[in-house]
Amino acid sequence: MIAVCGLFCAECDIYKAVSDRVTAQRVADWFKTERGVDAAAEHVRCDGCKGGREKHWSPDCWILKCCVDSRGLEYCCACADFPCQGPRDWAANSPRYAEAVERLKRMDINRQKAWELVSEFTENQNLVRHMLAVEAAMRAYAHRYGEDEELWGIVGLVHDFDYDQNPDLSVEGHPVTGAQILRERGWPEEVVRAVLSHASEYTGVSPETRMEKTLCAVDDLTGFLVAVALVRPSKSILDVKPKSVRKKWKDRAFAAAVNRQHIEEAAKELDVELNEHIEIVLDAMKEIAPDLGLAGE
Repeated sequence: MIAVCGLFCAECDIYKAVSDRVTAQRVADWFKTERGVDAAAEHVRCDGCKGGREKHWSPDCWILKCCVDSRGLEYCCACADFPCQGPRDWAANSPRYAEAVERLKRMDINRQKAWELVSEFTENQNLVRHMLAVEAAMRAYAHRYGEDEELWGIVGLVHDFDYDQNPDLSVEGHPVTGAQILRERGWPEEVVRAVLSHASEYTGVSPETRMEKTLCAVDDLTGFLVAVALVRPSKSILDVKPKSVRKKWKDRAFAAAVNRQHIEEAAKELDVELNEHIEIVLDAMKEIAPDLGLAGE
């Protein structure tokens, strides 16, 4: 359960006070010391964010007044102004509150929002197809690891969203500019970090989490697999076999711009053999071959 502010209800002493009288007394003592309210322990309780506040449960909570009472929203992140200055200031005063705001940001993102971002900034359809390919590969790996497929897929989809407008890879171009846009629009920091990590030589943000390492491992490989598909008579990725990919891999003159060593090292970071890595990404791309324009002529 998550409160409208993003805090976990189960971690809240006021919520736990219902079944824990020691905690209830501690909360009552806090109200008396910090708020000057002579609260009885048996009156400390939580009836939910939309419940009654006639006792001593956060009757002066500014988020409840704004989000629930004034706007009638389920969560703060459902507001068109989120994240406004209120949550920003609130988060700045406590690591726990900062985590709550990041949680709300994650709740606010979805695939449709990611697609709208890509559509807003990207006209080059080949670039759009690249992002779709990376999205598919990220979802495949998330499924393999039992991770959040929606989150990983969204990271793959938006990782190059600003490249069409900022094709220069630099501290003032892609993906730094894209990260700034994401932050300004209230995207979760874990998405921003992942975007920055896929170009660490320019951003200084090295991939650390499994999601970030996976993004680095699949990014360039999807482009290589597209190149392999396009030299086939059918121009279909459905006809591409792992064996033919490995053959092209050894041909250094083929798709020479692809940094094979970078892909190999990134796969090792995931503890995945290169051949298996190729198969995972290739199979994921085959699932969306029509969207990639690689279903054959």
